[in-house]
Amino acid sequence: MIDKRLCCSLWGDSGRNRVVAPFVGLARGLLSIWDTNCLQLRNQYVSVEYIGLEGVCQENGREVVIENVYAPCNKTRGRRIWEELREKKANSYIDCWCLIGDFNCV
Repeated sequence: MIDKRLCCSLWGDSGRNRVVAPFVGLARGLLSIWDTNCLQLRNQYVSVEYIGLEGVCQENGREVVIENVYAPCNKTRGRRIWEELREKKANSYIDCWCLIGDFNCV
């Protein structure tokens, strides 16, 4: 289970924030942790397959989107996730996007 204690053991508690996506099946969920001195969060969205963070980089004031992705091995579900993310990107006014995670694209 991903809880505050686990998150603090990974990265400490001072100036950090986190978002957890629920687990499904054998996957134990997704976790995104960030330094609030580096990213000022404006919006977040969570699904079983990804966590999206929209915010402002404190260093340069640039708006960014960070997507933490877990794409399942099932190709049909994987395509659906990529279509959702493509649509979010197309409808976003933010041009700086970073996709990280486990894409299962082998």
